[in-house]
Amino acid sequence: MKKNAMLKIAAILMVAVLLTTCAISSTFAKYASTATSTDTARVAKWGVTASLNITDLFAGEYASDTSGYTGATVKTNNGSATINDLVAPGTKNSFNLSSMIDGQPEVAVEVAITATVTLSGWAVEGDAQYCPVVFFVNGKVFGMNGMKYHDGAEVKTVTSDYANVAALATAIKNEIEGLDGSTTGGKQYAPNEKDFGELVQNFNLGWEWAFEGVSDDKDSKLGSLSTAPSILIT
Repeated sequence: MKKNAMLKIAAILMVAVLLTTCAISSTFAKYASTATSTDTARVAKWGVTASLNITDLFAGEYASDTSGYTGATVKTNNGSATINDLVAPGTKNSFNLSSMIDGQPEVAVEVAITATVTLSGWAVEGDAQYCPVVFFVNGKVFGMNGMKYHDGAEVKTVTSDYANVAALATAIKNEIEGLDGSTTGGKQYAPNEKDFGELVQNFNLGWEWAFEGVSDDKDSKLGSLSTAPSILIT
């Protein structure tokens, strides 16, 4: 009897083990599909620097010119004025300006010159506009119609259509902005295309307030205004 009981118990345990095995098998058997993808990025290199200096276009003092054109000597009055650079009848200045852009960026680049030219307060006798200062941009002459300037030793008359200071300022601004070599707002460069260390732009800026052939009376009135006329070029 004991033997039969043991056999029965063994058979029951065997069936239990087989059922458990099936259960475990069904729990851990599965389908599996995997895919892995990775992407990285860094910030594109810029590293562009630009330099430009027109701070010497006007000055607080000008020496007399002894080479045929008798210039005037003026001097800032110890910084008492808000603007310490001066212009006056007989003064002039001209210099070669260099702009430099350096770097080799990894992005597309547009190189452009943007200018601001403001002529304020140039009016005498009510609203009559009078600006005897003539400007030069790379040899081109800009001034109100009838004003005088020197071409070497020769005194010449401006023959432009700039009848008011606003039109004159706009013409100077447009000429300066065209110095970037483009008529569409700037020159385009592809990424890594240009070593900007090679890109140096040179141009000449100048101005003159002649004292021959202009109105001494109106010049004097400009110098006597309570708010002095001014020139701003950025």
